[in-house]
Amino acid sequence: MDNIKKIRTFLLIFIVFILLLAVYFIQSKKNTVKKTVSVAKIESGISKFHLIEQTPSKVNWELWADEAHITSKEQVSDLIKPRVRFFLDTISEPIEIQSDKGNLNSITKKISLNDNVIATTGKLEIKMDNILWVSDGSQLETESIVFIKGEQFHVEGLGLKAYVKEEKVELLNNVKGQIFLESLPGNIQ
Repeated sequence: MDNIKKIRTFLLIFIVFILLLAVYFIQSKKNTVKKTVSVAKIESGISKFHLIEQTPSKVNWELWADEAHITSKEQVSDLIKPRVRFFLDTISEPIEIQSDKGNLNSITKKISLNDNVIATTGKLEIKMDNILWVSDGSQLETESIVFIKGEQFHVEGLGLKAYVKEEKVELLNNVKGQIFLESLPGNIQ
């Protein structure tokens, strides 16, 4: 009889152990599924992201970002603190644009920069909320308010199209400007 009680006790403990193990296994599977669903969109993340677009003869642009979150399904990389430098044949200094956020479409090669966008080249600074680089036409465009500041002028407008190869910039609407004559050579009075 003692042996039967020992066997029953052993079987009872063994069954409780198996049940606890099953409950633990089921719970851990549920947590794993939740974690997978929440990060399923991002397939890889890269710190200190750097990308160069070039032809055999020259570099067209370079892109840096503190972080890039890449999804192969959508072919879009979300960028944190991106900075792009465009190299032009016609001017000696590149155009550099930085922002708080952005994204890169690897199929269309469009680069969208958003939030606190600042473009600089030489002594010229342009501020806006967002800008889009369209690789096919080599142009930059935005529909946001644009502030352009040079040494001798300030200009603002709503919307901008810059045709990079043609070195042509158009402010689209509500253009206002100010020229500082005292800073011009010969000081017109």
